[in-house]
Amino acid sequence: MSTLIAPHNPRSQMGPSGIYRRLPLEPHQMGERLTPTEDLFVLIHMGTPAVDVSTWSLGIGGMVSRPLSIPLTELRSLPHVAVQTVHQCAGNPLEPTVPTRRVACVEWAGVALKSLIDLAELDPRATHMWSFGMDHGEFEGASCDGYGKDLTIDRLLESGALIAYELNGSALPVAHGFPARLVVPGYYGTNTVKWLDRIEFRDKPLDALFTTTYYNDAKSATEARKPVWEIPVGSLFTLPAPGSSHHRGDGLDVAGWAWAKSGVSRVEVSVDGGANWRPAKLEPDRGAAWRRFEETIAVAEPGPLGLVVRATANDGRSQPLEGVRYAAHAITINVI
Repeated sequence: MSTLIAPHNPRSQMGPSGIYRRLPLEPHQMGERLTPTEDLFVLIHMGTPAVDVSTWSLGIGGMVSRPLSIPLTELRSLPHVAVQTVHQCAGNPLEPTVPTRRVACVEWAGVALKSLIDLAELDPRATHMWSFGMDHGEFEGASCDGYGKDLTIDRLLESGALIAYELNGSALPVAHGFPARLVVPGYYGTNTVKWLDRIEFRDKPLDALFTTTYYNDAKSATEARKPVWEIPVGSLFTLPAPGSSHHRGDGLDVAGWAWAKSGVSRVEVSVDGGANWRPAKLEPDRGAAWRRFEETIAVAEPGPLGLVVRATANDGRSQPLEGVRYAAHAITINVI
């Protein structure tokens, strides 16, 4: 049976419905290109399973010609791949439009999902992959036998999905899904199933608590809901820190990170709360990882200064000022 993990550092807390959280770093603390494992946020909806790695194996079944059961030693013997990618939480499923800025950039390593699909010999009629974790229990009063998610197979292959058993060059920690988890670059963390137990290939979506009730967005008041899958465009300031003081007449250095599943085309900064915008310098594309932006701004008048950053993705989507989970990041500093 699963047991809830105990808080173990100052940024840990238990939330509503038994959700365990290791709180994310504040944006101004996210200056490192790769987020250290000990600073990576954690969100656990139900329990943390105690896994006996000597008996654990990854089951692969459903619409395949060769069902498989792969122990960790065999998984580690397969061709090794690594990817640096943005890892972002979609936020509280009970408050889907509230930005939480639980975001990081880390390196995952393991086995390409395509390698496992080739070994299992996929039925061409299969359209979806169902992924199941070993965590189970209750969420918001609803019983759940196991955390389950789905994605279309074409999206998984296009993204370069992998079964990861390493994080930032070391074995995957328990809180992050040991012994293995699904990683889908460019997709919200809710899809990257931890404590992975089995994957099944099917010709339809999965009807489960975390695919139909939670982690869905309403298309409109009358349309059906849609899954929270791809990470939209996002950005945040790492410099300056909110509430910090700066002398008027000096150049104000601003910097931070921007990201999007489709890639980032530009980043803009406002010094008047979003009324007017100016472009920031954006480093070259880094694939699935986030990209640094920076700019130096002249500040002349004393008083509070409202800074806002927004990014625009290659698909044309730009961050609105409010009302969505990927809203623009705004801070206030003091000019003296």
